[in-house]
Amino acid sequence: MSDIAKLSAGIMYDYKVVNTTTDHTWFADEPLESNGQNEGPQPMELLLSSVASCMLIALRKYAQRRNWDAGEIHIDLTMISKDEGVVIEKEIHFSGNLESEQKERLLEISDRSPVVKILSNSIEFKLIE
Repeated sequence: MSDIAKLSAGIMYDYKVVNTTTDHTWFADEPLESNGQNEGPQPMELLLSSVASCMLIALRKYAQRRNWDAGEIHIDLTMISKDEGVVIEKEIHFSGNLESEQKERLLEISDRSPVVKILSNSIEFKLIE
């Protein structure tokens, strides 16, 4: 077993969370209407950010390895709660000069990024004491 990623996080008195990795520190918070200070994205927004970042990096790597002109790649994600579970809707746009088969392939690849694979399967949360 190997570590994929590590993070430490802490919270003091309000809802502002300080997230820390080896090289970076950032905040998560709740909006003012939820008694937060709105000093960072909400946790669900951070989750979408992880999904979008992983998808975009996977798409860029795939296109670069094939010398495809994907140009700027832009993604919009919306998380929706439904009776049968959570759905993340996505819109992906490429500014480059792609043939329709290349674009279709890239859209398929977006569902194969590591974060999407993890979220699509069961995740076990295990308390280490």
